[in-house]
Amino acid sequence: SFISEIEKGENEHTEFKSTLRVCLKENQNKGYITDACMKTIAGFMNSEGGTLFIGVGDEGNIIGIEADKFQNQDKFLLFLKDKIGNEIGKEYSPYWKTQIHKYESKTICEVIIKKSEKPAYLGKSGDFFIRHGPSSEKLSNRQTVDYIKHRFPNF
Repeated sequence: SFISEIEKGENEHTEFKSTLRVCLKENQNKGYITDACMKTIAGFMNSEGGTLFIGVGDEGNIIGIEADKFQNQDKFLLFLKDKIGNEIGKEYSPYWKTQIHKYESKTICEVIIKKSEKPAYLGKSGDFFIRHGPSSEKLSNRQTVDYIKHRFPNF
């Protein structure tokens, strides 16, 4: 179940994000919060795939997507879909899907990401991320070229 996955903690294939857009310290929407989610999703696509739980704190504590203050779950999911479409690309939609879970009175969004068949770059910068242990790591241009040669030999 999703709770047993969360209890295992973050690792190469599992990442937690407290929110999709709200900085909990400042209690306001911050672009870098959303960017962190996008880096994770692209990193999983470029590596072996994985699961991003949104609404879960670093220690596995359940925060809930309610903290993002969307009017409803559909608006949350639409925002997520649009961000992935704009930042990574709509053509990557076969590589990810969401599941919503209720835990006590809170809602968790599970984003299940598959290993992609082509490199996934991020936004206008075209940054390239991979999973390295329990985090997403940005590769330099040279590292990116070498990585792509090995990971996507037919590309």
